[in-house]
Amino acid sequence: MSLNVIPDQTDAENLAIAFEESELEKEDFLIFCEANDLAVNPEDFNSACRFLEYSYGRRLAWLHIPEDKDVQECLGRVVLWIRLKNLVVVDPDSLCCLVFA
Repeated sequence: MSLNVIPDQTDAENLAIAFEESELEKEDFLIFCEANDLAVNPEDFNSACRFLEYSYGRRLAWLHIPEDKDVQECLGRVVLWIRLKNLVVVDPDSLCCLVFA
């Protein structure tokens, strides 16, 4: 159920966007890379990927809830597990964090 983390061009592009929009700071990237023996280059796929993961957290899984009569029960179990593990759920379409109160 978990995702593989394979650094690629998308990581470098996402990091560049985060810098452009002042969501992340280049100085923090430099400090992070030096502290973790990574290439101090925002175009380096591995460095970009690791810094984004450090800044935003790691994706654990995509959840797909079945569309049958047991949807509510399944969703209830997922929400309980999320709460117990203190995880963050992000809607992939809006990129908004979902809060389960």
